[in-house]
Amino acid sequence: MRVLFKIWRNLCRAALALLAALCLALLAHGCRPPAPSEPAGDAAGRPTLRLFLLSNVAGVLEPCGCTSDQLGGLDHLAALIEAERTATSRSLVLAAGPLLFATPALARETAPQLRWKAEAVALAMSDIGLAAWAPGASDWADGAATLGRLRALARADLLGAKLDAAPAIVSRLYELRGVAVGVLGVSAPAGLPGAVRAEARALVGRGARLLVALVAMPRGEALRLAEAVPELDLMLLGKPSEPGELDDEPPEPTTVASTLVVQTANHGRAVAIVDVLLAPAPEASAGARPGRAQLHLAVREVREAAGTSPRTAVRLRDYYRRVDEHNARVYADARPPPVPDGQAGYVGAARCGSCHEAALRQWQGTAHARAHETLTQRFAAHNFDCVPCHVTGYGQPGGATVTWGEPLRGVGCEECHGPGSLHCEQPEQQGLVRVQPEPQSCAQRCHRPPHVRGFDPVAKMALVLGPGHGR
Repeated sequence: MRVLFKIWRNLCRAALALLAALCLALLAHGCRPPAPSEPAGDAAGRPTLRLFLLSNVAGVLEPCGCTSDQLGGLDHLAALIEAERTATSRSLVLAAGPLLFATPALARETAPQLRWKAEAVALAMSDIGLAAWAPGASDWADGAATLGRLRALARADLLGAKLDAAPAIVSRLYELRGVAVGVLGVSAPAGLPGAVRAEARALVGRGARLLVALVAMPRGEALRLAEAVPELDLMLLGKPSEPGELDDEPPEPTTVASTLVVQTANHGRAVAIVDVLLAPAPEASAGARPGRAQLHLAVREVREAAGTSPRTAVRLRDYYRRVDEHNARVYADARPPPVPDGQAGYVGAARCGSCHEAALRQWQGTAHARAHETLTQRFAAHNFDCVPCHVTGYGQPGGATVTWGEPLRGVGCEECHGPGSLHCEQPEQQGLVRVQPEPQSCAQRCHRPPHVRGFDPVAKMALVLGPGHGR
């Protein structure tokens, strides 16, 4: 019996040892809680989603200037975004700040042209795939009805309220192939952190994995808002308004608390591309958000090398043709202010050349002589945005208008030397024209930002000098 007992006891010990080993193996391999997932893209190694961000387009279709490869152009922007979309199966285009108009009111004379330009911008935004924007004050320049119509053309959500209205926050939840992105628009005075935070939490409760704020307000107030609402992953900053035509130099991207704050160059000259990496969503209680996203930012300048979207290029061409035909008809009788008694008026380069033949021949070989022809080729010969820098004496007493002044087409002698009628009448009298104008005086009206950057008028003067004209 003792022998049998020992055998039974040894078998039990062996079984217990085997059972313990099995349990340890299960704990080590099958029962261990999973390690936290790191943010990752899809199976092809691409980002979970890609955001394209624009600030303060402000009604600009393309750059205006006489240098090659200038920054901007909505046809180039559309081509760039179309190419960059291939990096992921999910993308979203968002904007903040003035989109359609630059100024909060439209001048009567140029209002039709500005309306049609805003239409072209809206249609280009449709081509680009704009999902939403937080408007600036100037987006209401032609009234709420026009803004509603333009929003429909853009097929984008308007997230925000007019700046002089009661503070308002508008949000949308965008479902991108199983990934929910919550977007809040804030274009009202600051002092809203509580409301923004509540809206952000509501979006999380509806399943948002990423929270983006589109903000049109002064930068200092926006940064304080980002600090007060740490739930935001990303803030795109636009200005409340974009007065003037100058290109800006946007501040560097920054991080406030845990929010990335981005502002791009105005007038469509650059686009911020943010790649978003999200971890697989674990089981979570209602209203809870999984771990925060990883954001990778790159800023791309918009240049001709990006290519041209054929559809958007047609939008631009149609706008120019429509404006050219309208202005040529409506302003056919536009005349400059009369020349005051005793003052000089403009006579045109041909009249100057009747005495200064060598100087005229030199001028005829320059780009200035062909300046107006370049507008004709682009359906812009009667465009208020373009004509002033392609004729002589625009808007001055006796000078050119948007339609009138055949002898003054092109940038002629009198643009630098001054109106010459009195000089023609009394050629021997000194001081009636500027014989040797300062280079800067000739360049300050047109050869300046945003039309051209880094312009050296002294160096460029050599392009117009020659036999009989300064040499």
